[in-house]
Amino acid sequence: MIRATLAIMVAFCVRVCPESIAQEIGASDVRSWIEQEIATAKAEITLGDVVFRYRLRLLPTLDDASLESLRSRVEGRPDHPERQTLAREEDARDPEGGSVIELVYPEEGRFRLSSTRPDGGYTDIARSREGIAWLLSAGVVTLTDPRIEAQRFDYGSQELDAIRRLDDAIYGGLRPSEGAAVRIGEISYEPSIDRWLAEISFDDDTLLYRLRWDAELGRAFVESWSAPDDPSTPVFDESVTSTFEDWRFEPSLDRHVSRRVTLRFGAGYGDSMSILEIERLSSGDLNARLRVPEMGGDDVIRGTISPAQFNDYRPGRLFEARYDAEGGELERRLVTPQGEVREARSSLRALGIGAAVIVGLALIAWRAAAGRRPVV
Repeated sequence: MIRATLAIMVAFCVRVCPESIAQEIGASDVRSWIEQEIATAKAEITLGDVVFRYRLRLLPTLDDASLESLRSRVEGRPDHPERQTLAREEDARDPEGGSVIELVYPEEGRFRLSSTRPDGGYTDIARSREGIAWLLSAGVVTLTDPRIEAQRFDYGSQELDAIRRLDDAIYGGLRPSEGAAVRIGEISYEPSIDRWLAEISFDDDTLLYRLRWDAELGRAFVESWSAPDDPSTPVFDESVTSTFEDWRFEPSLDRHVSRRVTLRFGAGYGDSMSILEIERLSSGDLNARLRVPEMGGDDVIRGTISPAQFNDYRPGRLFEARYDAEGGELERRLVTPQGEVREARSSLRALGIGAAVIVGLALIAWRAAAGRRPVV
């Protein structure tokens, strides 16, 4: 009877006496966990044989009344200049809206980022083990070598942006960029909300993190980080908040992952990433996703490769070809190294516009926030 009574009292205190938990844990324990999480984030760079699938969509920027007003202005006017604004706003409100993205990143310099839009259009960006970089869409395929990519399309930044998205889901925004100076400042407990608050500086930028401590697991979970208005910085000229929800243990990674990450700026715009699936791949499946596309070949994600134009700017090839709807070759043009540079610029720029959409609305903040990304 005594043991049962004590157990009930302990359970009651755990529920209603968060102050006692805070005293038992202490700021030093929270600090130690943050230090360990940052160290782990620095050490774990790639995803190994895991594929992430997630949905990325913009946040709504209009209230209901403003949206109805916009609809009334656009209705019956197919050429109205605000029609695209309406389409974006409605897509942002659709739980199934936005782009569905698949990422594999087995090692540095080798990745594939595949984005499928609601209308079925798609853009894929990849680099193979051989150093070949390629862009794939329904209309155009472009293969390049590193000499061209360095001049015409920054595959390295696309690689960085892709993995940073998932870094935030895995580490709650605690991974610093390479070489960034990290300083963990004041850590305090707020009993009114039963949460820990930690100030963490990355180089010259300081973020306020809110964390929930899980006594059973002996670890914290980041619920949000926020940056106040700071016109003196190129990034935080308005307030920024990132929230992390629905933390679940993921066996394929042997760690917890936030299944929903939302980035919101003070003006109300931003985007949301919702993880749909995390799956471990066989070596065969992984290599199939990273296989360089060939005209008429089969792609494990996109099916038969049959674009209207196929550009191959690899050394020893250097050609551009156009095809009809049945895959018959209409024209093949050899290009010189000088022509290669000129034509690559045009083709990669065209596809690069679509590729930029993959990463979301606020790339600059996601790259530069708190020293975790290089300022662009």
